[in-house]
Amino acid sequence: MVGTKATSTSSAGSSSGTKAVYRGTLAGTVSPAGAVTLTVNGKPVTTLRAGRYTIQVADRSTKGGFTVQAI
Repeated sequence: MVGTKATSTSSAGSSSGTKAVYRGTLAGTVSPAGAVTLTVNGKPVTTLRAGRYTIQVADRSTKGGFTVQAI
């Protein structure tokens, strides 16, 4: 949908039975031109420490998208 703003929020936890440390909010954005950015607590992500994060995604593109994948 052109001109609309879709936002999705998800919280993921550890499945090992022990509580992982909460590390903050990951904010993913896809611009109308398709550029993808990922920040944590307002700073660009280069690496992530193990732990729990809240994920928020704002996808403003009509063709692109944002994918979260566990590796």
